[in-house]
Amino acid sequence: MDPVVATLVERSKWVHQVLRDEVRELTPEQLDFTPAPGTNSIAALIAHTVGSETELWSTVASAGFTRNRAGEFTTKGKTAAELIRLLDAADYMLDELAPRIDLNALAAVWQRPNGEAQTGAYWLINSFSHIREHMGHLQLTKQLFPDRFPGVARPY
Repeated sequence: MDPVVATLVERSKWVHQVLRDEVRELTPEQLDFTPAPGTNSIAALIAHTVGSETELWSTVASAGFTRNRAGEFTTKGKTAAELIRLLDAADYMLDELAPRIDLNALAAVWQRPNGEAQTGAYWLINSFSHIREHMGHLQLTKQLFPDRFPGVARPY
């Protein structure tokens, strides 16, 4: 496997593990909490993270994937176990798709369903930075829990 791809897989799986650890003990009510109008819940952040990541990796690996992006943001009523299974599936997706991505795939220009075209390297680096960004959103949402869920403190 290309070393850049291998590194992106390893770092993406690390983010998935951090996300698993962050949600493991949360209730569905906490997972659906939004800190302010126009913000996303933890459940929606995880659904969106996995959806986006799968779309980008599938694009660069020339694998088919159909996504309901709008539906990701309406995710509600999920348990921590269900969200952890989504993250487990994302790990599996990386293991399946990464071996298909070589230097040619990284250098090739790939068009996403929204019409934007960039190199495979761009899309995979973008994917990693995107999931790290949402990891931070999730952690920030948890920092606001004590106001809504007394007794849940996060020492960040």
